Amino acid sequence: MLIALSGLMSMVTFEEHRMSDNQKIGLSKKGFAYAMFQGELVASDAPVLPLTYNELFYGYSIYETLKVLDGVPLFWDEHIERLEQSAELLGMYETFFAQPEAKTKLYDDVMHLLKAEEAAGGQGAQLSMMKIWLIAGSEPKQAIFFMPYPNRSEENYKQGIRVASYKGARFMPESKANSLLLNHLAIMHAHSKDAEEGIFVDEDGYLLEGATTNIFGIRKVASAAGSILGREIVTAPQGRILPGITRKHSIEVIKRLGLPLVEEYMRYEDIANGLYEGFFITSTTRGAMSVACFDDIVLEQNYDLTMLVHKGLIEMEEAE
Repeated sequence: MLIALSGLMSMVTFEEHRMSDNQKIGLSKKGFAYAMFQGELVASDAPVLPLTYNELFYGYSIYETLKVLDGVPLFWDEHIERLEQSAELLGMYETFFAQPEAKTKLYDDVMHLLKAEEAAGGQGAQLSMMKIWLIAGSEPKQAIFFMPYPNRSEENYKQGIRVASYKGARFMPESKANSLLLNHLAIMHAHSKDAEEGIFVDEDGYLLEGATTNIFGIRKVASAAGSILGREIVTAPQGRILPGITRKHSIEVIKRLGLPLVEEYMRYEDIANGLYEGFFITSTTRGAMSVACFDDIVLEQNYDLTMLVHKGLIEMEEAE
């Protein structure tokens, strides 16, 4: 039995779903025409993955999520560099990247998919999230497929969102692995609290990262006498977090704006103690988005600073 990249199951074989470039195809319910599996075009909702594949069951796989805008996979080199790093960390490098032409072949597959999607009138080539999924094992699998780009309301950026703390820290955080149970539980917890994102807090009370984001704090800088001298941006250092591409770009924007930046762990208790006047989270799908409420703590209004970072991120996308 096979499972589709979209989750559907069927008894048919992969060969029955392989498609030629000029074969006409309808769009899926999500508005996509094609996916790429093992270097071949398939219908976006075609069942292609065997349920009996052990590595799929145990989650021995890595992935990258790229924003596609007008037929361009944004920040390709940075995403593929991180994919390589993930492969090396999880012992998959020889499987997927040992051959000199491996990255070129992967890029060719992506562009082939985008051109076919555009010709079919699919949404994937215009604005979408593209996932590259590498599953290791005795019979390695490579899948490239589209997911809908989330519709973030203007209100989210103007008023900020609510986030909820969640006790825990990701396993092998510097790898983009498909071991995402903890992330899912954090998001479920956040939704139960009417929050949009869960923020991992470790056993010592330090903020690490979001379930799908990185987090930045806007910390007050005070004199010895207690008067406020200014503010600085704080974010957790690499080592116990996923080094987000948008995190990296946000740091570049912050430095370009001339704002002081500190990479250190933030204590959760300092939020209630008033040391932070605000936070913002960053990700591929959000850019930079203000946090209005952290658990039950209402934060000060700092959307002006966050929007400066967000605008800088948009400018970097447009330059691609």
